[in-house]
Amino acid sequence: MLISRFARPARTAAASMILALTTAAAWPAATSALLVGSVSSSAALSAPIVVVALDRRAGKIVHRTFLETQRSFRMAVAPGSYKLYAFADTNRNGVRESTEAVSVMYAIASPLRAGEELELPALTIGK
Repeated sequence: MLISRFARPARTAAASMILALTTAAAWPAATSALLVGSVSSSAALSAPIVVVALDRRAGKIVHRTFLETQRSFRMAVAPGSYKLYAFADTNRNGVRESTEAVSVMYAIASPLRAGEELELPALTIGK
């Protein structure tokens, strides 16, 4: 498991600030959790970035966020356990290819609950 590469992320209670920045339709706090983070790179990237959330039990992609120019993201997900990673989508197809730079996978230590916000450490994309 790759969670040993990261310290446990801080769980914040700043849901009111996020609600001020997003609409209720974008983040239904009563039924969703919110993942907040950023992506950095060890090299200059001209390709868009894709941030992927995988269900830890099923191993299936449950959410993808596409970042064209900005490097920060907010992702509303159902309560549950997740793994996240980011990659540079050089061919712009939304699917990670073996030739595309990728971050390490980050596994969230405990299940997210409805209405919870989790601030993640930066996902760093290597060469």
